[in-house]
Amino acid sequence: MTQVANSKNVVFPVTGMTCAACTDHVGNALQDLTSVEDAFVNLATEKATIQVTGELPSVEDINKTLENAGYGLGSDSITLAIDGMTCTACVSHVESALTSLEGVTEANVNLATERSRVRYVPGLTSISEMRDAVTEAGYKAQRVEDGPYDYGSTDRDTIVLLSKACISIIAAALIMAAMVFPYPDKVFGLSFNLIFLAIASPIQIWAASQFYVSAWSALRHATTNMNTLIAIGTSVAYFYSAVQVILELIGVSEAPDHIYFDASCAIIGLVLLGRMLESRARRLASGSIRALLNLHPDVATVIRDGQEIRIPTEDVLIGDVIFVRSGERFPVDGNIISGTTSANESMLTGESMPVAKSTNDKVFAATVNGEGSVTYQATGIGKDTVHFQIIQLVEEAQGSKAPIQRVADQISAYFVPTIVIISALTFCVWLTIGPEPSFYNAVKVSVAVLVIACPCAMGLATPTAVVVGTGK
Repeated sequence: MTQVANSKNVVFPVTGMTCAACTDHVGNALQDLTSVEDAFVNLATEKATIQVTGELPSVEDINKTLENAGYGLGSDSITLAIDGMTCTACVSHVESALTSLEGVTEANVNLATERSRVRYVPGLTSISEMRDAVTEAGYKAQRVEDGPYDYGSTDRDTIVLLSKACISIIAAALIMAAMVFPYPDKVFGLSFNLIFLAIASPIQIWAASQFYVSAWSALRHATTNMNTLIAIGTSVAYFYSAVQVILELIGVSEAPDHIYFDASCAIIGLVLLGRMLESRARRLASGSIRALLNLHPDVATVIRDGQEIRIPTEDVLIGDVIFVRSGERFPVDGNIISGTTSANESMLTGESMPVAKSTNDKVFAATVNGEGSVTYQATGIGKDTVHFQIIQLVEEAQGSKAPIQRVADQISAYFVPTIVIISALTFCVWLTIGPEPSFYNAVKVSVAVLVIACPCAMGLATPTAVVVGTGK
C-alpha cells in the first residue's frame, strides 16, 4: 500500500474470512467507503488496513459495509476499574465518555463493583484513549489484568474517606456543643463565631474538595451529579454563615442570630461516612470472586522425563502429565490416566458428596482430590478451565445491568437538575410567604431539599443486590 500525503492508515480486525477471495471482497467493499483511498486485507492476521484521507468512516459505516459483504467487524472487550464514582449520574458520565470514542461499541459501568466492561474495535481506539476519556470526565480508570480481583478505589482511599468523615463529624459536634451550652461572646479577644469559621473552613476546603472537583467536572460537560447537590447545599450553608461572620468582624452588622457551620460540617461528614460504608459493603459482597480465585492452586506436580517437577500452574501445557496426591487440589482440567480416587466437586456442583473417579474420568481445576493419588493428562488450562469460566460468569453477572437498573440510571440523569430547581422554588416560596425570620428559614429548608434528595439509594440498591446475589 503506497502512502498518500495527508493520509493515515487504520488497522482493524475482520471476521468471517476463509480464503484469498474473501480478502478481495473485503478490500473492494472497504474501498467504497467515503474517504478511503486504498484498502489492504491480510488473511493470516485477519486484519484490514485502510488508507484514509479526511474524516475516518464511523464504526457503524464500517460494520454495515462488512456485513453487506458477508463479513463482520472484529471486536475485543476489556474491564476497567473506575475510581471516583458516587452515584448513578457518575455511571452515566463514564458510559457517555467511553461511548463517545470512535471505536467503542458498548460500555457497561457498574457502580457496585466500580468496574466497566468495554467492547471496542482494536485499531479504531486504544486503552490509553479510554483512560484519557474517563480522566477528562473527572474520574480515574485503570485496566484490570487477569489476576487478583480489585476495585477502582483502594484501601488508602477508604482510609482517607474515614479520616475526612471523622474529622468533619467531630468539628460539627464541637460547634453544636458550643452553640447548645452558654458561652461568652469572646475568647482571648476573638468572637466565638470567628472560631466556628476557623473550624468549618478546613472542612469545607479539604474534606469537601472531592464534591467540588466532581461537580465541576460534571458542569464542564453540561451535566450534574449527586456531588452537585452536596456542593451547592453545603456551600450555601457555609458561605452564608461566613459572610455574616465577616460582616460582624468588620463592624458592618451585629452578631448573626443564625449560622450554619455545624450543618455544613455535619452534612459533609455524614455523606463521606456513608460512602465509606458503601465501599466497604461492596467489597464484602464481592468477596465471592476472590474466594473462587483462592481455590486455584499456585503450583502443579508435572511428570517430565520420568521425574516429578513442581512448576507454577500457569506454566502447565496441554498434554502434560500431572500427579496429584490425596488432599491436593487439581491444578487444571484433564482426564485420569492411572489411579482411582474420589473428588470433592462441591465448588462446581454444590454437592458435598465425593464423586468416584477412575481411569478416563474427567477431573476439574480447583476441585479437591480425595483418598487416592492419581496421574492425569491436562486437557484444559488457563482460561479454558471450568473454574476460570465460572469466575468469568460471576464477573459478567456482577458487571451487567438489570433492566430496572437501566431505568434508575435514566431517571437519575434528570433527577439532580430537577432537585436543584425544586430547591430554588422552595427558597423563593419560603422567602415570600414563610414565617419570620423568612430568609433564615428559606436558606435552611432549601439546603435540606438539596442534601436529603441525593439519589444514592436509587443508584446503589439494584447493583448491590446483584453483587450480593451472585456472591452467595
